[in-house]
Amino acid sequence: MLTTDWDKAGVAVTATVAEVVETVESCGAAVSGIPWRAWANETPERKGRSITAEGPHWLEKVPVTADGQAVAALSEEVEVQNFAARDEMSIFIPGRDSMDKYSTALSRLAKHPLDAAYIDVSRMRFVLHDDGVETAAAICRLDGTGGITAGW
Repeated sequence: MLTTDWDKAGVAVTATVAEVVETVESCGAAVSGIPWRAWANETPERKGRSITAEGPHWLEKVPVTADGQAVAALSEEVEVQNFAARDEMSIFIPGRDSMDKYSTALSRLAKHPLDAAYIDVSRMRFVLHDDGVETAAAICRLDGTGGITAGW
């Protein structure tokens, strides 16, 4: 029985990731890492929809290795993106996801001292390990590097 919104979201995310993995493999690409979910705020339109009851609220991301032909095939089925390298700080908390664990992860990340930088909680990734969730936050430097995606 699903008892919380976190449980319901977890089931939906797991099902979507399984569908995407199947699509990736059917297009000749290979999953090359652990999937994650992120808040659906990558564009102003998505951000606006993410704060409505209808959503979507989360985007599921599956890292892949693919040649040009596989990328072309994938692009017809799912949105393909390049994930730019960035500095992150993360914490892994075992067990099923919950508001308590999210709050714990956020408070531990926020109180970690950074030199002339801060964590960008608007671009956090939730890496979906089998035995828990790794909360990863982008590190933004006060000199303006590592900040929000250009175009916002």
